[in-house]
Amino acid sequence: MPPSRHARTKTLEKFRLMMPRSHTHQPHDNAIHGPNATTPNNAAPGADPPTNADAIVSQPRNNLLTLPSELRLLIFDYMELSPMRPECLGWLGAYFTCRQLHVEMRKHLKPEDALPGVTSLTCQNHQTDPIVISPAPSFDNFGVIQELTVRIPIPDCYNNRRWCCSQFFHSIYLLYLHQLNIILTGPIPDELPYGDLKSLDPILFVKYAEQGQVNCKTIKFTLDCLANADSGRVHTIVLENELRGSRAPYTLAITQDNEDRQSERTFSSVTRFKRAVLV
Repeated sequence: MPPSRHARTKTLEKFRLMMPRSHTHQPHDNAIHGPNATTPNNAAPGADPPTNADAIVSQPRNNLLTLPSELRLLIFDYMELSPMRPECLGWLGAYFTCRQLHVEMRKHLKPEDALPGVTSLTCQNHQTDPIVISPAPSFDNFGVIQELTVRIPIPDCYNNRRWCCSQFFHSIYLLYLHQLNIILTGPIPDELPYGDLKSLDPILFVKYAEQGQVNCKTIKFTLDCLANADSGRVHTIVLENELRGSRAPYTLAITQDNEDRQSERTFSSVTRFKRAVLV
């Protein structure tokens, strides 16, 4: 039986206490302020006064790594690294703390096993020109899914408000990713009134964010036929904005080509498009 969410939270707090950290002596510590301490008033002639660096000492041992490996494996059972679960945000720091923890956690948790479930997300109406999802190059080295690139034909959501890809985007936006790159492929349809990303319908992203259904930190839309042409990325404008309703802050970066056509739009939010802060 897997550990409950409450048990995971308690274990997370205990685990953080085991992580390496530095200890700063308080003003009453004898290391600096004791009766025999050297201060500017009683320092030897020509001696330098103590600095803050003199007050910091590293803890000699990492309590977690001194535990028997069997106990560490039991602790790993309370961890989660799949981008489909919000608990993954609390364990990535531990995963990248040191080589030994990384190797042990990767072997025990097998985070790469989550990839087939992510890459199998699709839209049934794209059988002849399927959606392609791939992880970032760093996936091969670290095994965790933090960034995805989606290549998808430009969705038809301009003549039919109940567009075919709504369920696909709903699922992909719910992943807890650092960055999601959405590359819109194929020729620009006549339904795009401006012929670039100025025509990006709110139904493609903003509506999901306003409803609290986006868990990624950064979503980048790229119009492939413009961005990868000559002079497709000439200059970028950055705007600070907030969502209607929740007033969650986010940044919009607009990249244009040499004809001022928008070839890329990047939406970024350190709070993952929520008012409450998530790491």
